[in-house]
Amino acid sequence: MTSEDWKQVEKDLKIVGLYTVKLLIDGYEVSLQLRQISQFRNAIMVYVNGVFRGKWLTEDCEERRRFFPCKKRCLTNTNELKKMGIRSKKEIQKYKESATYNQYSSGWTNFKAIGLWKGNYVKCTVIEVIEQMKGVSDEERKQLAKKCKGINYDKDVSNIMKFTSLSEDDAKEYAYLISEAKVWQDFKNMLILNGTNENEIDDILMKIQSAFVVEDSTKISLS
Repeated sequence: MTSEDWKQVEKDLKIVGLYTVKLLIDGYEVSLQLRQISQFRNAIMVYVNGVFRGKWLTEDCEERRRFFPCKKRCLTNTNELKKMGIRSKKEIQKYKESATYNQYSSGWTNFKAIGLWKGNYVKCTVIEVIEQMKGVSDEERKQLAKKCKGINYDKDVSNIMKFTSLSEDDAKEYAYLISEAKVWQDFKNMLILNGTNENEIDDILMKIQSAFVVEDSTKISLS
């Protein structure tokens, strides 16, 4: 796929229910379609071989490990633990780890995560992006590390301009890189949570990227 092709795909996946992106990955036909999941929220839903089965999100299976987003959740939080009399950071972390679980969902809420599938991504962490910023002092980097999380692009631009003397254009460029790095971190963490080792990640990305072929229409499928 060219960058223009990908821009068209992104445009199509901004229209709820209108277009479908189809991929073939290791024998699975994976379809992506933007759907409304709540009154004010949309997500790119995933269908494998033309269907979605709820059990894929609750049972350990090949479909879940390969295609569905995973987030790490905790049954408790720091404030609740402190109310129980648990104060030390070490003990709090211990309790949090014991109350942590993986939550799978049926759709991706961030289109940039799909960018990983075509090779349009940065392979570094948010902190590494901040460390590479030019014209920024160590103290400013500390502030940015606390404020810039790669979740809200506009907020990250605002914080970069607030805590540094960088221009608006530079702030926008670094905020974009931070958001890309956040996607890479989440994607890599998802693979690791599903038992993928470091050596297998590049191989998985190559297989995903090789699945993309563009037809004359605005949809994507395989030749």
